[in-house]
Amino acid sequence: MSELTLLPVLLGVFGLALVLSGLILKLEPAIRPRLRERRDCQAVQSSLDHDPLRLGGIAAFGAYLVGAIYVTLRFDDAVGLILLVAGAPVLLAGLSEDSGRLIPAKARFFAAMGSAALCIVLLGEWAPHTHIPYFDALMTFIPVALFMTVLFAGGLCHAVNLIDGMNGLGAVTVSSSAVGIGIVAHGAGLPHISALAFVLAASTLGFVVMNWPKCRLLLGDAGAYGLGHLLVWLMLLVVINAPQISVPALVLILFWPVADTLHSILFRVLRKKKIFEPDRRHLHQKIRRCLEIALVGRNGRERANPLTTVVMTPLILIPVFTGVLLSENVPLAWMAMIFYALVFGWLHRVTSRFARTRRRKKPAAPVTQPTLGAVARQEPQISASPEKLQATSTRRPQPRLEPQFVGSYSGSGGA
Repeated sequence: MSELTLLPVLLGVFGLALVLSGLILKLEPAIRPRLRERRDCQAVQSSLDHDPLRLGGIAAFGAYLVGAIYVTLRFDDAVGLILLVAGAPVLLAGLSEDSGRLIPAKARFFAAMGSAALCIVLLGEWAPHTHIPYFDALMTFIPVALFMTVLFAGGLCHAVNLIDGMNGLGAVTVSSSAVGIGIVAHGAGLPHISALAFVLAASTLGFVVMNWPKCRLLLGDAGAYGLGHLLVWLMLLVVINAPQISVPALVLILFWPVADTLHSILFRVLRKKKIFEPDRRHLHQKIRRCLEIALVGRNGRERANPLTTVVMTPLILIPVFTGVLLSENVPLAWMAMIFYALVFGWLHRVTSRFARTRRRKKPAAPVTQPTLGAVARQEPQISASPEKLQATSTRRPQPRLEPQFVGSYSGSGGA
């Protein structure tokens, strides 16, 4: 498909996502009473200062559906619609969560794996290799290949939901990764997959207008899980249909959710904590708290939240750009993966250290010892009554101590 043919479609998909997002906001007074109260801003992992609707994923998927229908008719290939049908389990689980009928994170993860398994059944395809030395020999056994495909697809789908913690952050990650996959697929001679990836990016960006800088509409679990499902399967379709494409390069395009999830799992395992238990140790949460300490103040969450996305956008785009450049170079892609993983761990440490050293603290007022003369002048008369003695002593000026900040910005402490 030529760019001149695709561009009007992408603009239409973008506009449709924007219109649907606005329509959902217009209908909020009628929708809100039908939802159960969630109080997201009180959750331990929340960076919100209010509770907007969590139905932005509906707008993104409505726009993607229209674009996928066009791609299906244009290329006579219904893979884009098949991905939507296979995503039904995780979409329904996410919608239940968004409506206030809470589902445990473990159950949502298994729903994501269920969607991955359904995709394998409907497509009849799975990941053939990983470009990991010696491990690819195991991938020749179909049960191993099926298990690894379901685990990777379900895990990455869940990972996209984990990084959706700031205004626009999840949408920026999905859209930039989708563009990267679209470029690689186009270069590999897979125009229908490339078109679907660009459609996914356009539908996600249309939602961002309502989510950044001010959060009027959340992507929600249905949006995060659903978009993650589409994203990972577009990547897998490139691996399946273009063996010359480097798998680690494609993982670099999806680097941020992969690195964030693996870091969280490793941290919790080493400290013997529950893997699915929410906390505030994700890097985007640390950067947001760091901005509150060093720049906008502890009560400036409304400004620190969108500013965090601005700070993190270059960090997200650099691995995507690297993955596109190294799309056919396996050794260099692995080297880049290791390098960015080390940088990711370093960022965790340096962000926590910076927050500790730049914490806004004023020294307490010095406590001066009164001189003997001053004590003598403040001594009450012997003939004074006990009540007057007590009143005189309570009027003595006391040194004023500044309140100390409670909570740790280096870990999971409160903001």
